[in-house]
Amino acid sequence: MPLKRKAALLKSSRLTFRPLLDGDQKDLMKIFSDPICMHFYKGCKTLQEADEWVKKARDFYKRMKIGFFYCALQKTNEFVGICGLLQQKDVDGRDEIELGYLFVQEYWRKGLATEAAKTCMDYGFHTLGFKRIISLIDPENIASIRVAEKNGLHKEKTITYKERKASVYALEL
Repeated sequence: MPLKRKAALLKSSRLTFRPLLDGDQKDLMKIFSDPICMHFYKGCKTLQEADEWVKKARDFYKRMKIGFFYCALQKTNEFVGICGLLQQKDVDGRDEIELGYLFVQEYWRKGLATEAAKTCMDYGFHTLGFKRIISLIDPENIASIRVAEKNGLHKEKTITYKERKASVYALEL
């Protein structure tokens, strides 16, 4: 029986976005099992961890209409990555809405992460009414910093968050 797919929630010029669904784990493993993609995280993830990721994302979306979205090319419906907004508690004493993105290595340096991030930020600001969005970025992750800066986020400070060093990039409307 084929997986039932939801229609796109959001679209950009080249991408469609929808909430993560059961069955997306195989696609997520294209990122989660790649040590280069996961270099700035706590390492690669197992299929079981991908299952947990999808469950958490689905619960988050049901509660707040945010979370990581499945990003696919409009022309081919091919999975390219995930991007979305997450609620982070107690980021240097403040609850924040964080923009995050992870893309299949094959699709790096094509502007897709920047395009996806902009679409998710627009959704957060203009549809959900958030006034501030941040990204927590490893200070050595130059590519991720570039994506944030291209979308108007500016470095505020560097902190320790969840036992890791992170630069806080932010944009307020």
